[in-house]
Amino acid sequence: MLNFSKMYWQMVGDPSRLLTLSASQRPYVMRALANFAKFTGHYEEWQYGLRANRVSWGGKTSAEVFMAILEEQGVEEGADEWLEEALAKLPRRYGFVLVFQRVTGLRIQEACRALTLLVQKTVGYYDPSLMALRHFQYPELFLRRSKNVFISFISPRLLEAVVHQGEPVTRDGLHMAFVRAHLKERTTTLRKAFATQLRQGGIPRESIDLLQGRIPRSVFSQHYYRPALNALREQVFNTLQPLEERLLTRYELGTP
Repeated sequence: MLNFSKMYWQMVGDPSRLLTLSASQRPYVMRALANFAKFTGHYEEWQYGLRANRVSWGGKTSAEVFMAILEEQGVEEGADEWLEEALAKLPRRYGFVLVFQRVTGLRIQEACRALTLLVQKTVGYYDPSLMALRHFQYPELFLRRSKNVFISFISPRLLEAVVHQGEPVTRDGLHMAFVRAHLKERTTTLRKAFATQLRQGGIPRESIDLLQGRIPRSVFSQHYYRPALNALREQVFNTLQPLEERLLTRYELGTP
């Protein structure tokens, strides 16, 4: 906070310059400047400047969101094309974790950990009545300060593939596999493609947030949104079934 205050103190009087910072850096600078403004007695001026320039604390500006949509349009198709290339170049064990990530929407680190727990047949991790992985039972692995995941639905077909063909994979091992295959790593696009496909399939965004570990702080989400998980599971399975069938068949026919 001290370093950011020294570097950006002029922005207290002109908060519009905060919009020149990246969306990931902006909140940290704003926290530092808020403390600096209080310390120097310019907090009201700082608050007025934020409102006047419509600078928000969280997330990207509307212009940044639009540019991201414009640059990443067709992310679902692009992600699946990259996945096909990865399955052709990577060893089968690493290709499988990518398939697993694509149909669960997990972050790649989470996918590696979940796959390992499943292969090891960890007691209580898979809930057969809900057909879901209970990540929340392992907070040291899946619940972090800003990146969480609570449950993931997993179809019988995918579970069978994990039991018979899945192997434990580490994040570092997967990274080195990408390096050896001279393949650019784009695992984050698989997670985006999962969310995009579910939304286009008519699944509410609150449900998608839930499956990807986000619990919004809105009044609706905090106090009223209580989806029937069995019905949500069927929606997810129906939306992903053609993709899952194609990917698992493609994986099974791939070369070692």
